[in-house]
Amino acid sequence: MAINFKVGRHVDPSGFSIAVIDPPALDPEQNLSLIDTSYEWEENVAAIDSSVIESYVSSGGHMPSMTVTDFVVTNITTIATNDTTTAPLYYRHACRFYHYSYGDDPKKQIYITDQNENILRGINFKVRAERIAPKIYKVIVFTDFQNNEFVIYKVKYNRCKVDGTEIYPSWSENLNASPYFNEGNPLINTDEYSLWGPDANGLYAAVVPPVPTLSDLVNVTGVSIGMAPVTVKQDVTNVSEYAIGITVKYTIKATGTSTYTIQRDKNRSTGVTDNYYLQNAASDTWGAGAVNFNIGTDITGIPGIYLNVNGDNYLKTNDEVYFTASRSYYYLKPIAYNSIYLKKPRNLTPDDDWYILVKNGRFRRRMDENGDPVPSGHGILWEYAMPEYYRQIWNMTYGPGYKDAINEKLKILDKQTVQLKRTPLYIEPSSVIGNPDDPGFPPTGYIQISINDETIDQTGILDWDVYNGKVKLAQILGNRDHVVANYTYKEDFFEYTGFFGSGNIYPDEPPFPWFSLDMNPTPNHNYGAYASGLIAHIYLRPYLDVDAKRIVRTESLYHNYTGTPSGVYDFKLGSLSVGPNSRPEDVEIIDVRQRGGGLSKLGIEKIDDVIDVQPEAQFFWDVGYFDGQAVPSNGVLVVRVPKSLLISNGGIFNEDEIKQKCQKHSALGEYIIVEYI
Repeated sequence: MAINFKVGRHVDPSGFSIAVIDPPALDPEQNLSLIDTSYEWEENVAAIDSSVIESYVSSGGHMPSMTVTDFVVTNITTIATNDTTTAPLYYRHACRFYHYSYGDDPKKQIYITDQNENILRGINFKVRAERIAPKIYKVIVFTDFQNNEFVIYKVKYNRCKVDGTEIYPSWSENLNASPYFNEGNPLINTDEYSLWGPDANGLYAAVVPPVPTLSDLVNVTGVSIGMAPVTVKQDVTNVSEYAIGITVKYTIKATGTSTYTIQRDKNRSTGVTDNYYLQNAASDTWGAGAVNFNIGTDITGIPGIYLNVNGDNYLKTNDEVYFTASRSYYYLKPIAYNSIYLKKPRNLTPDDDWYILVKNGRFRRRMDENGDPVPSGHGILWEYAMPEYYRQIWNMTYGPGYKDAINEKLKILDKQTVQLKRTPLYIEPSSVIGNPDDPGFPPTGYIQISINDETIDQTGILDWDVYNGKVKLAQILGNRDHVVANYTYKEDFFEYTGFFGSGNIYPDEPPFPWFSLDMNPTPNHNYGAYASGLIAHIYLRPYLDVDAKRIVRTESLYHNYTGTPSGVYDFKLGSLSVGPNSRPEDVEIIDVRQRGGGLSKLGIEKIDDVIDVQPEAQFFWDVGYFDGQAVPSNGVLVVRVPKSLLISNGGIFNEDEIKQKCQKHSALGEYIIVEYI
């Protein structure tokens, strides 16, 4: 009778577990080999700008022309000191809850920490605290860094509700810093930009709000105006253009406990005497002499600036603060290639389909009939892009660029943390702090998590990391819990799953067969690619004849295993192959057998009969010598006997007879080892 073996995660009722074999997990990062060739065409690489653009903007808000369309832009910087220069701050994190200030300056109680909540020094960030009520602030943190897979940052502040109740001192949350400027209408909102282009040379220009760049509010005397506090921000609806090199300083001075004046040291136009005061808050008029304004008055007469001193505090007479305004000056930093290239998938398991990602982009190349580049006036100007990208199923609310993950099974990282597969996660910060049902927690429209088919309350989502996809839950999780999520994420890539084609790749007549490209090397997916050592080559075809203004195809991507393009105009993005991710020595085997249970008492008493039926029984731990013959701890005797006594050497005894005679004369419990000499 033979013993049946089975490999799996579960043990049959009649069986028992022998060992756990732990090979290294399959992972696209380790198993996939990606050779990038997207840099071989200069037109694709030319869409890469690496240097930061610093510039004044025109009266219409235009920045210098560039090749990139993926960038971050800002007009906020750190304050220069004797040891450091100004650093542009491109990202902002809107704190999920309101901040309660115990002191005079709310910004001094807000910190950036590492993942262990150690306060970090020497990093570039700035805090903007917008007063909601006495001691209660809405906080935005500006940074030049974001969370990534190597470094996790957190924000620490005094969490409270909008009415100042339920104060949690030193509350900590993940820094989910997103670009400060978003695409929109820069003539309506101060934190939006638009993109102009491409021009005849394929260049683009960022259009930003042309209002003056403001400095921080700085106290000159006392602290009362700072405590009030003073609200100073840009006003796009009151546009003005300051001359290059001219910086206007505005000084706010308390003339009494409830009145103040505003004075400038220079006018934005030339030929006007200094030390003129703002005379009328309703228009851009100026006049000599001290003009008083009551606290709580909205000042809109300063070009491009909105100003207010809160009316529920008393001022300290002769207290002063100031800020400066100058011509709009912006910093722009490219953050990603505008070119088209391949990327390995992330956060996948051995059970998932492994589809390669292709970055959305666009470039043009002029070529002759042989596919060789030619100067202007010759050949055809082709445009390369991916129409497939725009035909994805986008979120119905936010449109192209944002997708939904539906019923995605999540990986459990620890007792409270789960891992999303798609990043960056999209949760609008203003919707979180303004959530009417649960302020500080994400509305259902952005992320919803279910555990064992039970949807958890949104307050059960304690924290999230936008870029790493880690979500912390209030509920304690176990290894057997089934966790799924619906959420929205930003998508800049197209997931290439294959293409419709024919023998010559460019089909003229149906049927058009489907050629899939799943790089998962397991038998249930694409084991053949791994077993045969095939290399998949991915190509991009031109989709637009620019000269003729004619779209030539609606599907641009395809692959083959020959490495030869199907057309002279086709551009090879790269090649993919699958290899082993480990060696035999990397496999760990854990013996999980337990002593006992091999045979019943009756079976042990009749072991000889059992062995006749089941020979393997003699190797069971509880009756045999599977792991070596047991030796009594009382003592061991080594008896040396001449070989001549053995029958095999002409003697009169066999080995068993000699051993029995030795045991007859030994003490009880001793073990005899006979050595023949």
